[in-house]
Amino acid sequence: MPEGSAFQMINIHFPRSQRVCEVVIAGRSVTDVGPEPQKPKPGVSLSASGSGTESFLQNTSAKDQIKLLFDWHITAKNYIKTSEKLRLITQNKSHLFTADDVQRTSLIIQRLVDFSEEELVAEVADNILKTINSVHSDTRQSEFAEGNTASEMRKSVEMFCEKMAKGLTDSYQSESTVSVAVKHYRGGSTTDFSITGSANSIKNTKFAGFEESSSHLFAASVPDNGRGRAVRAIFYDSTKFYPAKSTDDLENMLHDGRLGKPTMKKIASLVTEISYSYSPKTVKLQGDKRLKMQFTVKDPAVHFMTKYTSNYTCVYYDTDTKDWKDSGCETTIRNKRVHCSCNHMTSFAILMSISSESDPMESKVSKILLGVSLSCLICTIIAYLPAKKLVKTRTVRLNLLLVTSLILAIVTFYFMEVVAKSSSGQEDSASWGCNVVAFLMNYFWLCQMAWMVVEAVVMYRALVSCVLNSYIHRYMLKFNLACWGVP
Repeated sequence: MPEGSAFQMINIHFPRSQRVCEVVIAGRSVTDVGPEPQKPKPGVSLSASGSGTESFLQNTSAKDQIKLLFDWHITAKNYIKTSEKLRLITQNKSHLFTADDVQRTSLIIQRLVDFSEEELVAEVADNILKTINSVHSDTRQSEFAEGNTASEMRKSVEMFCEKMAKGLTDSYQSESTVSVAVKHYRGGSTTDFSITGSANSIKNTKFAGFEESSSHLFAASVPDNGRGRAVRAIFYDSTKFYPAKSTDDLENMLHDGRLGKPTMKKIASLVTEISYSYSPKTVKLQGDKRLKMQFTVKDPAVHFMTKYTSNYTCVYYDTDTKDWKDSGCETTIRNKRVHCSCNHMTSFAILMSISSESDPMESKVSKILLGVSLSCLICTIIAYLPAKKLVKTRTVRLNLLLVTSLILAIVTFYFMEVVAKSSSGQEDSASWGCNVVAFLMNYFWLCQMAWMVVEAVVMYRALVSCVLNSYIHRYMLKFNLACWGVP
């Protein structure tokens, strides 16, 4: 500026934390101090008012949304909105979660739970439980088996349930695949509770007392630890958060014949984690104290499509070996319920061992003999092909159609095992593939019997042709409609 001017700038300085502007006006120094203008954070803007929610969900994929939310800093203003956005992302049914998605989601849940020092806001608690339920429903079991994915998700649910225990009243929240409960100590030597309702979904269950009831899915009598602590319980309708080799491999049923009979092991009840509040999740009970539980087990014929003999054992999940064990638990069965008495508190379930009544050798022999039959039938068709005149006769044409139906029935039988293996990872093994193969196999066997009846009729008419006329007008069309259509 020209000398003698009324305004002369002495210094302008912009540090990271504040803006300082010193100006000399008419020979006097004026300093202006103010906050540096905020730069927008990378990712998505989580405004307290909720503006931008729709564009946030529409402009990026579910995987990228989880990453953006994971990097965001939770504040008092966006606390509720963050939980809502997480719920909306995870409820997107078009997205199957990977192990990385699950781990990021579990860490976001843990940060939401830790943010509040007191009991969770009702809206946040509802959003978190719905998020957990969506992850549990829409993630393949194989993804939870990777690294510490399952343990991080279990930790998130445990922290959520622990925060619920800060309330002064008993509480119970449930979704379609997971539910959490808190029962406060009210005096006496035990804390008793149960959940009742339909066995088809945890969503419709209710929290109740321990009194005997035919509608109990689960009931527990927890001994007091001497400190009057509340009891927290977490219920899952499957073992996704508890990966274990002994129960995840359904092919044991088809291939493990080392003990003389093939065996399948599956969890046949709710998976239930029982613990005291403000205590480690695994607690060894002192003296003669026992944790008593009652489980309603799943019907093997309905849930696992098998009528094999079943044995039930009370088991707990060992987090070190990542498998189910029965040490410290006693099992009794009364009134179609499995009763467990255990000397520790952790995650429990009922392990069902299903044994086949048949010898595995019978299956092998059947496959070999059917293979020989299939080869002979194919040779029969090949042998007839050169004799073109003979193939045009009525008897040979009927025989070839009978052989064709037998070949189709045997080939379909071999496909049954292939489809059974491909359906082994599903909760309900009665997949559409199994239904289609079973239908075709029965259909082709019925067709084969129908062709045998037709051959018998033709032979009978040929024998009495001296008395009756054996000619049938358009006989092949009629026979085909009857043998392929009637079954």
